[in-house]
Amino acid sequence: MAKTLTKATAILALLFSIIACEKASTSNTSSAINALKQHTFKLYSKDEFSGSILIAKNEEILIHEAIGYFDRAEKKPLDTDAKFRLGSLNKMFTSVGILLLVEKGKINLDEPMNTYLPNFKNKSISEFVTVHHLLSHTGGTGDIFGPMFDQNRLSLKSHDDYVRLYEDRGATMPPGNTFQYSNFGFILLGKIIENVSGQDYYEFLKENLFSELDMKATGFEPEERVSRELTKGYMRVEDKWVDNKDTLPWRGTAAGGAYSTTGDLFKFAVALKNEKLISKETLNLATTKHVAMGDAAYGYGFGVFGEGESFFYGHNGGAAGMSSWLSIYPKSGYIIIVLSNYDQPIADEVQRFYVEQANLN
Repeated sequence: MAKTLTKATAILALLFSIIACEKASTSNTSSAINALKQHTFKLYSKDEFSGSILIAKNEEILIHEAIGYFDRAEKKPLDTDAKFRLGSLNKMFTSVGILLLVEKGKINLDEPMNTYLPNFKNKSISEFVTVHHLLSHTGGTGDIFGPMFDQNRLSLKSHDDYVRLYEDRGATMPPGNTFQYSNFGFILLGKIIENVSGQDYYEFLKENLFSELDMKATGFEPEERVSRELTKGYMRVEDKWVDNKDTLPWRGTAAGGAYSTTGDLFKFAVALKNEKLISKETLNLATTKHVAMGDAAYGYGFGVFGEGESFFYGHNGGAAGMSSWLSIYPKSGYIIIVLSNYDQPIADEVQRFYVEQANLN
């Protein structure tokens, strides 16, 4: 009888311990959320933040709120359905598109570019830079922003247009194991998707990603068609917020410039985490630390950070009048999404604040 009581007592002690830990965890989460609310309100009060935040744990939404202005001139407030420009965050979409074709056996990551882009003029690049290099920013294919972009901003209407403008340039470094961020590399991945699938890049993503996940508020339509549906972006110029419309591309590309909502990106993150888009093996490959990136690393279209419980993957994005972050913590179950129509890196700062408050780092 004594042994039975001792065993029962131990079980009860363990149960109470688990309950106490769960309560402590809930309390810590609530404190972190409350601190985040106070922090973002303080930033808003100082006119340093305007945006939408969604944080979830184990797919339970802990906070989904928006603060600031959709349009400052009209004093139109933001709500959680607001569409924001994403900057480079949509490199994750491009990566998933490539990896879907890899899973179908239509793309080999170790094949050089010219296998899929046989008409690319610069053979010194296309014969040596592989799909792996493009996905991991190790190909030396360079950027797209600068004087050439500024001069041609509104005439660059397709991935073909970008390829024609930049394909004659030499490599910025030999392909290999050095990280060098390349927006042009992701333009080339968009063109590879088109050549291999036989579909326009935008239609391919709509059919295989956005429609599959009911991401109705996400897309790449040209600015002239959707500008009134999107939050106005504001960039800081001489201590004033100025509309960023004169800096925007004609249309977003495989390298960046899609638009979405925090709600749609939550659908994307959940589907990715639950292996509804690509297999577990492919996701592991995409979020492997292929190349060092400062204190972190880069996978295939995903930044990869931390170790153990603090491990997470995702991507940020930003330019004048836009800032975004999506991060997924597979161990602890957290998904953190911050979108802003203010300059980079405000979304990074808000995301980092919550990570510190919730002890995720």
